[in-house]
Amino acid sequence: YPSIPLILHAAPTMLRPYLLASLALVSGYQVAVLPRACPPALRTSSPVAGLFDALKGKGGSDRREADSEAQLRAMEEMRELRRDPVEYEVMKNRRRNYGTASQAAKSGNIPAGWGSAVDEASGARYFFDEETKQTSWEPPAEMLEQMVAILEDIQRKEMQEVVDSVAGSQ
Repeated sequence: YPSIPLILHAAPTMLRPYLLASLALVSGYQVAVLPRACPPALRTSSPVAGLFDALKGKGGSDRREADSEAQLRAMEEMRELRRDPVEYEVMKNRRRNYGTASQAAKSGNIPAGWGSAVDEASGARYFFDEETKQTSWEPPAEMLEQMVAILEDIQRKEMQEVVDSVAGSQ
């Protein structure tokens, strides 16, 4: 026969008191029932109450609605952007343009108003603003913005020519 603790452990929580009582009747043993730390009737909330409160914040539904509204606005902006094929292509190429601008700057191809030189001691290229004389080991964000703007202007012109040629052939 299996031992009593094994039977009690395997039994569902609701059946344990009945099993204890029936074991006491059948075997003649006196079984001491220890009180629970917190009886179910005195429990004020569920064991998982508040588990997701940190995710919701105070106004969980308000926050979800605001997030949904922001997502809807972003989708509408994307839809409007897709109606203009030229701007849509420019937007799609923006990340690639930053990479291209960064590589061009590191090879010394930079826009007017900026300078670059190779440090003799380290052999690394540094950049400087010719007006303010500020230097940087990495291509400055302002310089990259200028370079990306130049690339985007070129792409706009090329895409507009394509769009115009397609529209003219129809």
